[in-house]
Amino acid sequence: MCIINSTKLRRLIIQGRIESGMMATDVKRAKGEPSYINRSSNGLDQWVYSDHDGSQYLYFRDGCLASWN
Repeated sequence: MCIINSTKLRRLIIQGRIESGMMATDVKRAKGEPSYINRSSNGLDQWVYSDHDGSQYLYFRDGCLASWN
């Protein structure tokens, strides 16, 4: 289950930042649509955000942001 205080969540979205525990819909609100999504059968999805600076990889488990690099 994704759990982040609603006040903190609003602040993160406005600042375009992410944090573990955010729901996938909230990550989209903060960062926009990913360049592409790799779905796996084990419940861990990888979202890729690519731009001129390189790529950022976000990992979701059961719809919640678990980690990124």
